[in-house]
Amino acid sequence: MQNIGIVGLGKISQKHITAIQQVKGLTIYAVCDKNKKQLKRATLPNNIVTYHDYQDLLNDNKVHIVDICTPSGLHPDMVIRAANKKKNIIVEKPLALYTRNGIMAIEAAKKNKVKLFVVRQNRYNLPVMALKKAIRQKRFGKIFYAKTSVYWHRDQGYYSSAKWRGTRDMDGGVLMNQASHHIDLLQWLIGSVASVSAKARTVLHKIEAEDLAVVLMEFSNKAYGIIEATTCANPNNLEGTLMVMGSKGTVILGGYTGEKIKLWDFKEKRKEDEMIIKKYSENPKIFAYPHIEYFKNVKQVLDHKSKPISDGLEELKTTRLIEAIYQSIEKKKVIFL
Repeated sequence: MQNIGIVGLGKISQKHITAIQQVKGLTIYAVCDKNKKQLKRATLPNNIVTYHDYQDLLNDNKVHIVDICTPSGLHPDMVIRAANKKKNIIVEKPLALYTRNGIMAIEAAKKNKVKLFVVRQNRYNLPVMALKKAIRQKRFGKIFYAKTSVYWHRDQGYYSSAKWRGTRDMDGGVLMNQASHHIDLLQWLIGSVASVSAKARTVLHKIEAEDLAVVLMEFSNKAYGIIEATTCANPNNLEGTLMVMGSKGTVILGGYTGEKIKLWDFKEKRKEDEMIIKKYSENPKIFAYPHIEYFKNVKQVLDHKSKPISDGLEELKTTRLIEAIYQSIEKKKVIFL
């Protein structure tokens, strides 16, 4: 049995708690939050150890895995501290807001010979997995265009709920926070990016970072890509879509995080397409379903039965891409990766 200590009991931790409880061989042994009110509000299993100080949790030899669910800017340092205590680590996205900090975290895990998992649960969306397989099978022919559109709603109350939200050094803007999963999926599906040109601004919210951004990319395979991202959609969330177009087909994933198939259309029809539409058109209506699948992968990796779907090095690709986008915004020019 692998004992997990969860650090940070904000909103995302509830999905982690639910997921861990669904995976055989993983158990929640301890939780940690310096905010005592957070500890009282959180829905926790019975008979678990509680800590207010992160170091106290790290000093507990019964904690085998540290699961970090704290504000983004704290992730690298907390990963390094856990690695130095020889703990395996699960960390919510992003691993780091800056590439240099991500590299330091990865090197600490490598030096201490511990596993570092970065949560990119949307790679386990059933439609995303079907799309990934179709790309591997070269069903699209020549892929020449891909796009993600993140039209989400966040009111000022969301940003004002915690001092770190919307700040550059602890949260990032819509690109690093809300659209990060979609950007990760885009580069995971299509491949490495050669150049980016981007514009962004803060439109509706009183925050330090951007709430609207548009990015033009060229992938290494010469395909063009577009990222549209905003938290200014009103009065509600609209969509979080992904589109891939090739010489032999087009697929569009919709919903909130690309969890539904809106279009699955190829010149070459296959018998399996009917099954894909039937079985993979949307995620099961299970709370935290992609997180459950992600934590299953964690356990399989620890048991030497699988490779990680998203580790530190894989996450670094997304961090570098988003960092290049921010450089383009700041310098007002094309950035070559």
